[in-house]
Amino acid sequence: YEFGITFGLFNSRITGTATYYNDQTINQTLPISTDPATGYTSTIVNLGAVSNTGYEFTLNTHVISQTPDNVYLDLGGNFAIQDSKVLSLPNGLNSISLSSGTPVIQAIVGAPYPMLVGTDVNRDPSGHVIVDANTGMPSTNPNLVQLGRTTPKYLLGLTQRIGYKFITLNLVEDYRTGYVIYNGSLSSATAAGSSALSASAGRLPFVFPNSVINTGTAANPVYVNNTNTSIQDGNIGFWDSGSYFAANSTYVTSGAYWKLREADLEFKLDQWVKQSKFIKRATFSINGRNLLMWRPKSNNWTDPEFANTTGNATGVNTTGNLPPTRIYGATLNVTF
Repeated sequence: YEFGITFGLFNSRITGTATYYNDQTINQTLPISTDPATGYTSTIVNLGAVSNTGYEFTLNTHVISQTPDNVYLDLGGNFAIQDSKVLSLPNGLNSISLSSGTPVIQAIVGAPYPMLVGTDVNRDPSGHVIVDANTGMPSTNPNLVQLGRTTPKYLLGLTQRIGYKFITLNLVEDYRTGYVIYNGSLSSATAAGSSALSASAGRLPFVFPNSVINTGTAANPVYVNNTNTSIQDGNIGFWDSGSYFAANSTYVTSGAYWKLREADLEFKLDQWVKQSKFIKRATFSINGRNLLMWRPKSNNWTDPEFANTTGNATGVNTTGNLPPTRIYGATLNVTF
């Protein structure tokens, strides 16, 4: 079900909408991995129940209405909060994998859908990495952990339309956050020693940042901050082997970004062609897509929208991805 309101104020100088929706999907159609011994590596099945809920808002304003000198300014925006939860899976299952290998995309009962699941190092209840009291090295958590949802929870879009005489500028920006991506390209670059991460300690022994040491027992742990136990090999012994290098969590970052998605600059040439006997109207425009992008400092490797597969296994990129691309163009429209 869905309900909302639409409003207009000041002779429609300001218009907007506000909507809430709640969608319950039973027998969701999902691709799942299967045992290759069956002769197939995957199959599409109907299974489980998924809840999708969210809020959507739009607001558009004519800040400056069109004047006799053809000056105007229109601003618009939309904002969405979208959430999902797996309510049930068949045969009492708690999770189903939607991709292969690690990290893996899973549908997990009670968790947002889809969820990135992978390997991690051992951590204390506050999330600090636990290191060995003698070697300073992290150790591997034997259990797979939830690394985060791979679809954005918050989406914001902005538009601007600015006009002055015969020139019009249209801009579109968007912002997404509330999800994670796995940077497989960072893992490959770290193994090769060409990533900034692999050189972050100067290839020298270092104390693992914000780590803790267990001074108690396995049954009754007591964690204290590690301030002086260094990792002895800060070179290939740490950045190309060991638990931290092998953990999927090492390469998981925020998928947030700001983008200047579109820009279009249009010139109306009517005043120069109106004397012509053949041309009635003419416009020339230059445009671009994906012109600028801002990302958190934790992700300086690739565009979060790029993935090595399509469909449900989003949120994972590898060195097989093409790099993000800027697109430029120009258009000339002539009416005779």
